[in-house]
Amino acid sequence: MLAATGSEDIEDVLNDSPYTFTPLEEKLAAFNAKANKSLGRQPSSYYHNALNYFIGDKELNSWQSLAIQGVADVAERLNEGGDTQRLIEALPKIPERPFMVLCSFLEHVEPTIGIVETLAQQIEYELQQKEPNIEKICACLRAASNSPVRALLEQMVIKTLKDDCSKKIEILAVISGRLWQLLENSEICTLFVERLAENDADYSGFSQVLADAMFMPGLREHIMKALRCPKRSDTLSKRVGEMFGQVAI
Repeated sequence: MLAATGSEDIEDVLNDSPYTFTPLEEKLAAFNAKANKSLGRQPSSYYHNALNYFIGDKELNSWQSLAIQGVADVAERLNEGGDTQRLIEALPKIPERPFMVLCSFLEHVEPTIGIVETLAQQIEYELQQKEPNIEKICACLRAASNSPVRALLEQMVIKTLKDDCSKKIEILAVISGRLWQLLENSEICTLFVERLAENDADYSGFSQVLADAMFMPGLREHIMKALRCPKRSDTLSKRVGEMFGQVAI
């Protein structure tokens, strides 16, 4: 940039720079919503239309009219205007697609306990199904991940890990990537590594997710303790042997 002499030169330099990029539309919307709120600005013009939909004031099949920016604004301003309770009541009735989009923005905020309870109920419902919706379970876990209500998050994760659907690598990746602090809980950590040993992506999924989790702050000791557990399953023992080259840990 310092070497560029004109606007066109600067543009060429920026286009070639590995440090410049255009974020995904959802990331831009989330950033814009957060920035406007932090600066005390009004939400976008799409906000009220999205809010009216999510609190039940519009037809459920009208979600195609919602703008991504409006949904991001709703997630960012959940605690404003006293509409949170109405959203909590309407959330279970919302069609899957708009529900998932809202969840993608909730993971950038700190959802209230009422919202997290609703997300937990959605997970419980899916776990009772013959074929749980893995994408929806992952979306709910991600949406709740920034909540300060740790006890409730722990309950959600334990129930999920106790179900066979948690063998799906997508669920395990969400837990290690977004809810990794919960792995400090010995019960959760033990359940996690046991499910990881059985994951549907086989050894490659086990080694990659486990390696990533072990580099999270303060987790290595907890994970190593779970791996060394004398009561570990034969499947986990086999995976540990594969990962560490049959060297005792």
